[in-house]
Amino acid sequence: MPNIDERNRMPNGAGAQGRFNGGFRGGFGGMGARGGANLKYTDDSPSSYSVIREGAVFKTTTDKDFEKVIEMIKNLNEGTNLDNYLDVDEILRFWAVNTFLVNLDGYSGGMYHNYYLYEENGKFTLLPWDFNLSFAGFGMNDASRAVNFPIDNPVTGSLEDAPLIGKLLEVPEYKERYHGYLKEILEKYIYSGVYENSINRINALIGDYVKNDATAFYTFEEYQKGVQAILTFGKDRAKSIWAQLDGTQPSTSYGSIETTLNLSDMGGMGGMGGGMQPPRNMQIPDGMPMPDGAQRPGRMQMPDGMQIPGRMQMPDGMQIPDGMPMSDGIQPPGNMQFRGGFVMFSDNRQSKNQSAVLILSVAAFVPGLIFVATFKRRKYRT
Repeated sequence: MPNIDERNRMPNGAGAQGRFNGGFRGGFGGMGARGGANLKYTDDSPSSYSVIREGAVFKTTTDKDFEKVIEMIKNLNEGTNLDNYLDVDEILRFWAVNTFLVNLDGYSGGMYHNYYLYEENGKFTLLPWDFNLSFAGFGMNDASRAVNFPIDNPVTGSLEDAPLIGKLLEVPEYKERYHGYLKEILEKYIYSGVYENSINRINALIGDYVKNDATAFYTFEEYQKGVQAILTFGKDRAKSIWAQLDGTQPSTSYGSIETTLNLSDMGGMGGMGGGMQPPRNMQIPDGMPMPDGAQRPGRMQMPDGMQIPGRMQMPDGMQIPDGMPMSDGIQPPGNMQFRGGFVMFSDNRQSKNQSAVLILSVAAFVPGLIFVATFKRRKYRT
């Protein structure tokens, strides 16, 4: 989202005279349901929605302006006049894409973050971001569950705690439209070959560079496994969703479509450094000074009193946020632990698979392609 200096350049932006158009950031930093980030109605006090209020993009936003947010949240939870307060069609398109990709690093994964609310004339739409952990890259360690993730319960907790999808699915017309967008993804992007051809085209462009990269963070064979895993995910996920749509598989609980997918082949979040490992055979140049007490890579030592991340502990008193669901079978990736509303990563496993940067780049292209094409193109006045 643009900062305050950019607002006048936005179509119908907050600088437009005579009306308020606001941008609000949803939960951040793993805030869970606290501060109203899950969009559950509490009362009419702005303080009950502090995460959203403090995330206002435009610094000129007042409490009076914020009343529109509270009014929207109240009507969303009551299930009344939804079309008057939400751009329902665009939100349903988002949910179709997000559900196909099993992207749990956001509103659907119980942390209720990685989204913005954009308000124009009292009507809100969702601006999601941070899709790099799609393809069940966050919160999943079971390939069968990833492939069979239920389309009519596309959250890790309860739909009651996720009104932005739960309340929409209570409306038969919206549920049917949402199913239609899921079917459109399967027909236009999976069964038509667009998904596979896009991945193969990118692989053909970069494959030789990956193979000959002396500083790669993984082997070429691991990269090839990653590419194949993305293809397998798309094929088997489509099979599961089609079966859920036609009623031969459950759509509110995990089904039983078989898969040969190995989630670890697609990499993961890795450790504190974002999953990146030192390039193979990398040496510290001779003469490069090292900080006092630091060791060159190889036989690295930890400073006195510092423990190697792995089973990381949190300061006394910090707890998992209330309301953060971890459904049966849903686990943090690797040894990541949720504590006190923040995401902590452990770094005790040095798997090269977790360093598949280019594999994730290929993966990131596909959800972008599907999302941009499926999300309605919207024209704004200037």
